[in-house]
Amino acid sequence: MKNNEVKVLFKYIGGKTWMKDIIRKSIKETLKNNNINTFIEPFAGGLGCFLNIYDLLIEHNVKNIILNDINKKIINFYKCVYQSPQILINEYECIEKEFIKLIPYNYIQSNNIKDKEKIKELLAEANHYFLNIRNEFNSSSHDDEKAAALFLFLQTHCFNGVYRENQKGNYNTPFNWGVKKFDKEKTEQKILKVHNIFRNFNIDFTNKSYNSICYNIENSLYYADPPYINNDDEIKENKYHKDGFNIKDQLNLIKLLSPNNFIYSNHDNSILLEEFKKYSNNIKIKRFSRKNIMSASKESRKQDKKEILVSHIK
Repeated sequence: MKNNEVKVLFKYIGGKTWMKDIIRKSIKETLKNNNINTFIEPFAGGLGCFLNIYDLLIEHNVKNIILNDINKKIINFYKCVYQSPQILINEYECIEKEFIKLIPYNYIQSNNIKDKEKIKELLAEANHYFLNIRNEFNSSSHDDEKAAALFLFLQTHCFNGVYRENQKGNYNTPFNWGVKKFDKEKTEQKILKVHNIFRNFNIDFTNKSYNSICYNIENSLYYADPPYINNDDEIKENKYHKDGFNIKDQLNLIKLLSPNNFIYSNHDNSILLEEFKKYSNNIKIKRFSRKNIMSASKESRKQDKKEILVSHIK
C-alpha cells in the first residue's frame, strides 16, 4: 500500500478498488490543469474514490467537499467519524464486549475434530446476538453515534463484510460464521485515521437523491459513480437501494452532469454514450475490461465486463 492510500472503513457494492489507479490518474490530470476548489460525489458509497485521492485534493488546495449518498445509514456513519469519532468508538466497543463473551476462541484455535464440531453449535448464540443487533439497527433512526456503532459492528461481523439491504431498505447481510477476533486498537486507528483526513476539508455530508444536489457550483469537479446499467443495450433497473435506479435516472444524471466538469464511470453502454454526445462533443472516453467476479454465475465470472470512464472539462 502506498503511503497516501487509506483502506475504506467498510466494503460497499460497486466499489472501485480495481479501477482506483485509473480514476486517480484522471482526477490528478483534471486538478493539475484546472482551477478546481470544490469536489463533489453524488454517489459517495464506500468512499473508495475520496480516500484514494484525498492527498491530491490537499495538494491542489481543494478545500470544499460534498459527499452525498441516498443511503442515510452510511451518511450518518461518516458524520460520526467526522464529528464525534471517540463517542462512536466507545459505543462500538460496548457492543463488541458483549459479543466477545459468546465467541469460543479456544475451540476455534483447536485442531481437534470434536472441538471443531462444537464450534458451529457454540456460534449459534453469537449469530443470535448478531441478528438482534441487526434488528436494532434496522429499527433505529440512523442519526446518532449508537446507530453508527451498530452499523460498524454489523459490517465487521457480516458475511464477506459487504453492505446489502432488501427492498424494504433493511440491512440483511447474514452473520459471518468464520469469526475473527476483535482488534480494538486496529479499529480505533482506522476510524481516527479517516477522521484526521476529513479534518483537512470543509465537508458537507448530505443524504439526498442524486437529482437534489446542486449541479451548478462554480470551479467544481464531480465524480459520478451511479449504480451501473447492465451491459450494452440491456436496459434493466439496478436495485442497489430500495428506490432503485432505472434508465430514466441514468439519462437524467447525464443531463445534470453535462454542463459541469465531471468524471463518470459505468458499464460500456451505447445508449449512455449517445446521451453524452447530445450535450457535448468535448468528452473523453476510456474503455476497460475486467472479470465479473461478483456474479453468482460461474459462466458470467469467466466473461469480461466492459466499463467506461467518461470525462468532460469545460
